[in-house]
Amino acid sequence: MNNKEFINKLLLQARAAALTVKDEEKGIEIQKGAYGDTTLKIDQVVESEIIKFVKTNRPNSRIVAEESGIIGDKSNEEIVLIDPIDGSTNAKNGIPFYSTAIAISKGEYFDDIIASGVIDLIRGEIIYCDKDNGVTVNGDKAKFRQVTNIEKAVIAFNSRIGFNSDSRIERGMNNLIKMSKNSRLLGSSALETAYIAIGRTDAFIEPMPRLRTFDIFPSLFMLKEAGGTFEFLNETELLISGTDKYSYVAANNEELCSKLSSLFRS
Repeated sequence: MNNKEFINKLLLQARAAALTVKDEEKGIEIQKGAYGDTTLKIDQVVESEIIKFVKTNRPNSRIVAEESGIIGDKSNEEIVLIDPIDGSTNAKNGIPFYSTAIAISKGEYFDDIIASGVIDLIRGEIIYCDKDNGVTVNGDKAKFRQVTNIEKAVIAFNSRIGFNSDSRIERGMNNLIKMSKNSRLLGSSALETAYIAIGRTDAFIEPMPRLRTFDIFPSLFMLKEAGGTFEFLNETELLISGTDKYSYVAANNEELCSKLSSLFRS
């Protein structure tokens, strides 16, 4: 089974598992996950199905998963990076915008990723990318656009900056809201970043160091392969199995990315 077939089948399995969870049960808190966040029932059900699929079809892979942590021998070269539910708050509240994301890597770092996929768990739409072959949406080549003007750009962002944010971040958010006429708050960073790679949005901003590798690496790989760019707002090591939390700006061109990131650096 090649990477494309593997990822597509895995994502469809994830969606099938998600659809088995009753609406009133999705937000049931099960336990704390491997990285300290609360595992909801929908997280647990979907991740269990994904892990079973990976073990069956890629038995020699090491798994890095949001809820279960690292599974497998460290000597295994291939790593499968898994975010079972990206947008858990949306899922538990019945907001129809959440996803599953996966990446396959031949080594420990972001630059070792060779393929990734994100599925919209409500609509069933699969965004897929493998190295040097571009990005597809349900098998069709994705469109890509470049908007350099903040005012005209469609910009998604996470507005939850928290009590411990500094004045620099607060000023950046205030300036972004004032300057952008087309800002969006959607609630799934994996989809929001992937949307840049397929020409639906122009940028995504996570101003606080909150997201981990499984939240963002699959979509950032897509964006890079599509011709877009990104910039981290905090110092990090791009280690797939690492525990760093990331804040970043992603955009479909360097000019827009630079303009947006400068809002949070001054």
